[in-house]
Amino acid sequence: RLFTANHICMKNHSGFSALILLFCCLATVVNAQQNTFAKVYYDISGATQANALVRTFDQNYLVAGSKDNVASVMKVDMSGNIVWTRKYGTASGSHFGCIIPTYQLNFMTAGTTTIPGTGGNNNIFCAEINHAGDTLWTRVIDMGQTVTVFSAQETSDHGFILAGYLGGGALPASHILVVKLDLNGYLQWSSILDSGNENNFGYSVKETTDSGYIVSGEIENYPPYSRNACLIKLTHTGAVSWSKKIVGPSPFYSSGWDVIVTTGGFIFYLYTSPPGAAIIKTDLSGNYQWGKFYNSYSGGANYGAQLPRLHTTYDNGYVFMSSMSGFDQMIKTDSAANLQWGQTFQLVASDVIPAFGPGYMVLGNGPIMGVKSPTLNPQVALIRTDSAGNTTACSFAASISPGSGTVTLVLATFAATTGGSHVTMHPALSGAALSVFEGCVPVLAGVAETSPGDELFGVSPNPSGGIFQIINLHPERHTLLHAEIVNAMGVTVYRSPAGFSNQITADLSSLPDGICFARVTFNDGTATRKILLQH
Repeated sequence: RLFTANHICMKNHSGFSALILLFCCLATVVNAQQNTFAKVYYDISGATQANALVRTFDQNYLVAGSKDNVASVMKVDMSGNIVWTRKYGTASGSHFGCIIPTYQLNFMTAGTTTIPGTGGNNNIFCAEINHAGDTLWTRVIDMGQTVTVFSAQETSDHGFILAGYLGGGALPASHILVVKLDLNGYLQWSSILDSGNENNFGYSVKETTDSGYIVSGEIENYPPYSRNACLIKLTHTGAVSWSKKIVGPSPFYSSGWDVIVTTGGFIFYLYTSPPGAAIIKTDLSGNYQWGKFYNSYSGGANYGAQLPRLHTTYDNGYVFMSSMSGFDQMIKTDSAANLQWGQTFQLVASDVIPAFGPGYMVLGNGPIMGVKSPTLNPQVALIRTDSAGNTTACSFAASISPGSGTVTLVLATFAATTGGSHVTMHPALSGAALSVFEGCVPVLAGVAETSPGDELFGVSPNPSGGIFQIINLHPERHTLLHAEIVNAMGVTVYRSPAGFSNQITADLSSLPDGICFARVTFNDGTATRKILLQH
């Protein structure tokens, strides 16, 4: 329970006490709204990254991710001060991608780890921990291929349901994975699902009112190249009841990033191209009821440990992060998913949740731009906003408007197999010292002369006198959604207009000589290149 001034003051019944109640409660609201901050957690000689955030039962927060490439959890209080940090094991390449509360007032966190004897694959790694960060149990499940876990939920039998994908085999190169665990983390069943001939990704899973499960994700086919968000309804044993994919007018790409179960159906948060992001409502059979679209800078899926999640708010609306590529946007809607406002934050977003009291907690990472070396100290950012998304620093109003679009849910066929076995591992618990500073994550930390952007898009001429073209080098495989250019101080100096094709002409002739960075978002990711201005 959240014990606020409301609970304390309600014990008084006189007229004078009622006045005190009003003053007390108003003071509580004002103080909660004023308690905004922006903090960065870092290690001067190491790296830390965050993927998930959850409220605790004692009105603090837990942040799950990795420290020095090892799965870790950090606890902070309502003001962002570190209470404790823990690393779970020593296996390099492990991380936690999600963390959830349990009915026993503990927390279950899930991600991946590598251990000897399993072919070098990333295995499912789950742990139940208490408020002090102590381990109650750990489980490792070997699926025979590399695993990425995005979503976890406690089920009505106090077990757990997980969703992600398997990768590393022959085509299709990846497979949707849904795993059911009992209350002690032991494997009960798994469902490996394929529909696309190129890739299949599972991003979110929730238990349904009939004790089954609903899964959101995406399927990819080639040729012709297509990416479609999908919804899959499973029985309580993991068998497919029905499955559908979202299609729209060509060109159209979509990814089903999260799903929420309601009494009458499902609320489905997806990335769309165009216009950027959408919330779709279906009935319990996956039939389309309505959709709301948002003109936001929304990048394609980040096939790592972080993906945007959809959360309900105290006023029965919705809040979520969009973009996932830097200078990311928070969108707040009402209960019918109508846009209310948006904010842009100086970070690569991982998640946003309602805070204790009015406002929100925004979690992300930095530096925003790609770095030359992984030793340049990746950092974690945590920002506390007021109820309108405002904070002390590191944010500004986002230019988001309601979009228009039409989509259709059509039947999709999935083939299902099973697999998985337990592996014994007892990770050692250790501290993970971090420092904190007030402010924003660094905007720039140096871009390598050769970067992934060199393979995805070109800049010509470069060096440039100010007028140059950004060119999609592989339009047959990647759709260019939007581009932006920031200067060496991290200030956005150009944003691509609507209605462009796979080639954009940008004019920066009014800027002085120097270095800028072009960040291009495609339907399936982002890339960055350095631009040299020489008049």
